Amino acid sequence: MRRSICLLPLVCGIAFTVGCGSSAPLLRGSITAEPTTNPDLRGRPSPVVVRVYELKSLAAFNTADFFSLFDKEQETLGSDLVGREQYDLRPAEIRPYLRQLQADTKFIGVVAAFRDLENSRWRYAAPVPAKRRATLTIGVEARAVTVAVK
Repeated sequence: MRRSICLLPLVCGIAFTVGCGSSAPLLRGSITAEPTTNPDLRGRPSPVVVRVYELKSLAAFNTADFFSLFDKEQETLGSDLVGREQYDLRPAEIRPYLRQLQADTKFIGVVAAFRDLENSRWRYAAPVPAKRRATLTIGVEARAVTVAVK
């Protein structure tokens, strides 16, 4: 009996930890700006603003124009928007990424504010895998942004 009483706090602690653990994935990785990122009119690399969105759906994200997403994200994305972070990246800069996603996040969307929007792939999205830990890799090239979640 005494042994059972001594083990009770341990068993309760384990049950609490398992029961209250987050079901949303922990996303860890990096955001890498290439040395040639965002060239200006003379071809010189320039800083770029990158936004990382947590999304429930891609419907509004994939159909919106750049300025609607960048200037009016809440109105444009509505209830699909779960969260957002912004990064100001210099050419050749690498930033670590670590975030506990919200439980209803199904996609990661990325928007890069390139100088030459018309000739750039400024938007990219990827599904979030249904596992507890995932790796995010965001690449910012001269005129394109890429995303991979594994």
